Amino acid sequence: MLSALPRTDLRRTLFCEVDNEGLEKVRSEFQQLVAQAAQHFNVSEVGALHLHFAVEARYQGQEHSVSAAFQLDDTVESFLQTFHATHETAYTFQLPESLVEITNLHLQAEHKSDIIALGEIPHRDMPPSGATKGARDVFFGSELGWISCPVYDRASLFAGCQLEGPLLIEEPTTTTLVLSGQVVSTTPAGLLVITELE
Repeated sequence: MLSALPRTDLRRTLFCEVDNEGLEKVRSEFQQLVAQAAQHFNVSEVGALHLHFAVEARYQGQEHSVSAAFQLDDTVESFLQTFHATHETAYTFQLPESLVEITNLHLQAEHKSDIIALGEIPHRDMPPSGATKGARDVFFGSELGWISCPVYDRASLFAGCQLEGPLLIEEPTTTTLVLSGQVVSTTPAGLLVITELE
């Protein structure tokens, strides 16, 4: 989620047939939704947004609609071609002789901005002396039995430090166990990566 662009999804119900008059209504409604998206992101230029248009439509008499991609310069023929192909993908058939009616519009707008990323933590090859919280006995099965493992504070680990197991890393919501024969390293973003020793 942190690597996603800021996004809003706007929908509007619209019942009309797929004909020239109906597509004019669709374009008019989408222009209003675009203006609403620009206001949502507080931008004055539409070029600051990635816009994805979709029209939910169905064959006349059907209950369920399918969402088909829409371009603002679509003609009746080009949109029907897209709709028939989308319907066939969803339901394995198409009815090119049937009337098609529109039920809903969907605008997906993404703000072209810097992607929100995780901040970097300080770099250090070894953890600070205060990172060790003590030791705890851990049971590793009947073959190994109880082994005393050092316990580290997750918040005190620096980027770049590597620790060989067995050990425990504690934080408020979880505890990470690193087995004997494994090494845990801390990435610049503060993530823990556990690998097998060669």
